[in-house]
Amino acid sequence: MDGRPIRRASAALLLPAALAAGGASAQAPGLRLQSNVASIRPGERLTLTLTPPAGAAGRTVDVYLGMQPPGGAEIFLLTPAGTVALARAAPFLANRTLGAGPMSLLDLTALPAIPPGTYTLFALVVPAGTDPRDPAAPLGGVASTQVTVVTGAPVSFARDVQPIFTRNCAFSGWHARPFEQEGLVLQVGEARANIVRVASTQVPSLSRVAPSDPDNSYLVRKLMGIGITGRAMPFGCDPAAGTCLSAADLALIAAWIRDGAPDN
Repeated sequence: MDGRPIRRASAALLLPAALAAGGASAQAPGLRLQSNVASIRPGERLTLTLTPPAGAAGRTVDVYLGMQPPGGAEIFLLTPAGTVALARAAPFLANRTLGAGPMSLLDLTALPAIPPGTYTLFALVVPAGTDPRDPAAPLGGVASTQVTVVTGAPVSFARDVQPIFTRNCAFSGWHARPFEQEGLVLQVGEARANIVRVASTQVPSLSRVAPSDPDNSYLVRKLMGIGITGRAMPFGCDPAAGTCLSAADLALIAAWIRDGAPDN
């Protein structure tokens, strides 16, 4: 889920033979997998809770957690951080002693940006060290739940982008009046008019913001410290040291530009 190389596993690799044909849609009696939401937007919190089958308390087990993307036949195995497991059939939790009640499996404070659609998440619990492909291994079978990822609201210049400029750039002697650098004012009420389709003074062949084209917007290049004249923005930052804007702030600005840099 974080963009790393993905290890794909067929249903036969992970699921018991009796359930492989039904895939992750087969809900096991006594074993329950629940999410905190039925639908979610990137950036929102996602938690998964697993309730063991009756009589399993005190057993030492391995727990496998997988994901099927929308319309996909492949199953991706997940790690506790929500990333894709690279090891073949790697357990999500190993040698875990089950309690009598529900256990927290996954807690992502902010869902990464992933394509919209309905994702099926499933859990398989087997005695520790057991091959999960053994039809007799699962305790309670396979539990599954579905979560629909919906596209987020369009990025708003006033709500999302201007506050980034205000807290990082719009200071006197930098990009606020009366002593703005390079004639660039990023204060409230003036910032958008100063950047959209306005030629950069450092590289006049590029606009500060070229609507729908963040890669060729000089503002984005300055914020990333790539292909620029002078220093990266904001003042005093060092891209190599990771002291510039956060990845989230950069993503918001790029998304706003990609949407056409609207006055919204």
